[in-house]
Amino acid sequence: MFSIRIWHWFNFLLIAGLLLTVLLRKTFLSYKTNGLLIQNKLMELNMTISIDDAKNIAKAIRTPMWDWHYYLGFALALFFIYRIFIGFKNLKIDKSFDGIRHATYALFYILLGFMVISGVTLYFVKVEFLKELHEISMFFFVAFIPIHIIGVIVHERKYGNVLSKMIKE
Repeated sequence: MFSIRIWHWFNFLLIAGLLLTVLLRKTFLSYKTNGLLIQNKLMELNMTISIDDAKNIAKAIRTPMWDWHYYLGFALALFFIYRIFIGFKNLKIDKSFDGIRHATYALFYILLGFMVISGVTLYFVKVEFLKELHEISMFFFVAFIPIHIIGVIVHERKYGNVLSKMIKE
């Protein structure tokens, strides 16, 4: 069994990897943009291809990258299950109550659970409204990461020794 700290860093890497695959899919590897590029480049060579065929080629090009989204997503699901397990195993009542911090972490775990469940479901069954909710929920994590980092920096400046504990212990 490894510590919550190690879980935290693996979780960060998994979420960052998942967000990176989404960024690549929506920008550099967009099937719409690359489909047009493929179609136009073939036209320059006096070759004709339908936009649908060009988009299918663009999707095929990005498939190996998008497979990593699935691998990382399933790994995140396992880490989430592990986190639930160690959460119940090491349950401690926190005497200090920080409403904003507790609410933020509660929202984090609720949305992480939703992302895991919806992502695994979408891997097996394509449900459009669930896909849209999955994609919209991603923006919480896009916002959470910098807010979390800022919170750590503020805490470090106020109380000190937080970052070294996160890395060393």
